[in-house]
Amino acid sequence: MTDLKKMLSPDDMDIFNANTTTNWVPKEPLDVLLPYMEETPPEEKNDLEKRRDKAKKVMEEYGKLIDESKQIEDQVSERCKNVKVVLDRRKHHRVIQAIARIFQIPESEATEITFEMYKTCIQRLDALTDERIPAPQGAE
Repeated sequence: MTDLKKMLSPDDMDIFNANTTTNWVPKEPLDVLLPYMEETPPEEKNDLEKRRDKAKKVMEEYGKLIDESKQIEDQVSERCKNVKVVLDRRKHHRVIQAIARIFQIPESEATEITFEMYKTCIQRLDALTDERIPAPQGAE
């Protein structure tokens, strides 16, 4: 077995004399790190601010979608304003009765379905659907 003390130079002898209680960590660790940092990181927003920003962006996007939808709806209404479905009294008797009842007009005048009538029916169906959806607890 080789004697390690013979292999070490006098300068290396400090290795054997070192004790494990020496602490190399400075009193302020930040002093060691600062020279290696390019700049201090910006102060991060707290979670609440991040969620508010995200919610705001989502609302803005929904607003854009609603505006686009209204524009498309207006375009469809303009293009279809003269569209009519003419009804045959023998084939569409029940439809004529329904039109007379819904729009409160005589059956003799319920001979066609206009685009405006169609839109009114869609709006009424939408309102009926909304009435059937229960409100969440606590909502009025």
